[in-house]
Amino acid sequence: MLTIDSDELAKGRRVIEGMAIECPHCGEDHILKGGTDEDGKHSAKLLAYNCGRRTYLAAINGHIIWRFFESKE
Repeated sequence: MLTIDSDELAKGRRVIEGMAIECPHCGEDHILKGGTDEDGKHSAKLLAYNCGRRTYLAAINGHIIWRFFESKE
């Protein structure tokens, strides 16, 4: 389970799907990607990226959830 209150979330840097962020695990840039909602429609509510074989959640509602991510515009 992951718990982040709305005030804490609002402090996160704004990001959008397709933006690159620097990965704290490997140091390379990775592209943020959305997914699909329960109706099978594209959604960018949760943004994640792939690093190697793993997928990491990076943003919720357009706000980065870890402050140490740096977005590259």
